[in-house]
Amino acid sequence: MRRVASFLKLFSLYLWASFSIYSFAQEAQPADQDVLKEYMKEVVLVGSTRFRVAFWNVYDIALYAESAPYNAIPPYALEISYLRSISKEELVDRSIELIEAQGFDDMLRLDTWQQRMLEVFPDVERGTVLTGIYTSEGQSVFYMDGLHLGTTEDPDFGQYFFDIWLGEDTSEPRMRRDLIGIMDE
Repeated sequence: MRRVASFLKLFSLYLWASFSIYSFAQEAQPADQDVLKEYMKEVVLVGSTRFRVAFWNVYDIALYAESAPYNAIPPYALEISYLRSISKEELVDRSIELIEAQGFDDMLRLDTWQQRMLEVFPDVERGTVLTGIYTSEGQSVFYMDGLHLGTTEDPDFGQYFFDIWLGEDTSEPRMRRDLIGIMDE
């Protein structure tokens, strides 16, 4: 009997989480419209979703661009609202792993990018909102809760970094579909 009750409790939590993902996708608003308007003529929510690992909610993520559907032409922005604490070292190490997984193998540039991310990225707590903007000039500009963290000038960095989520070879194709607004692929 206890197993059945535990199963029903877990199943109801799953249903609630599934509903809350749908709600987020429908209601996502950028934390700071003024920041995004500095880089975009119009700010349009293209898509959003929740990233989970097993049963743990990690973050909510939204893609903003000047128009929808997504066309991979900057400017565009990813806004990540963290649902758990993660150290900057973990964020940077995982980003480097995912850039390497895309086939980027220039170790000298990867080391430079890793050092720059360690300078710019903060530790995040539950509730922290990080915004990354890929500008039409090929810069990557980062904000935390609306405060400027830093800018990276290398357009290759921006392409590979944002392709972690938006690239065709992403490790999370379902997340990509939700972000770029594709219903079925």
